[in-house]
Amino acid sequence: MWRCSVLEFLAHGQHAFNDVTGTPLIDYANLDESARVRLTAIVASQSSLQSVLDWGRQQMPRVDIESILTQDEYTHDVLIPFEGRYLVYDTT
Repeated sequence: MWRCSVLEFLAHGQHAFNDVTGTPLIDYANLDESARVRLTAIVASQSSLQSVLDWGRQQMPRVDIESILTQDEYTHDVLIPFEGRYLVYDTT
């Protein structure tokens, strides 16, 4: 499974957005419409952790993994700070 969540420190709701074939974006941060559309487009093209890392290296300033949280032997959450929020990639 591969998906991305957007988190802020005080999340109030959850809304999932994606295109037909892309990585889903789950909005825990109550993004405004323009931010949601922009982030949905960004994560829709990211089909692997490698594609996330490649995208992060292209950003100015560069975006890197801040932390990897192990949920169990098969599941990890990859946290990437981005524009005052965290993109959290749930990997299985």
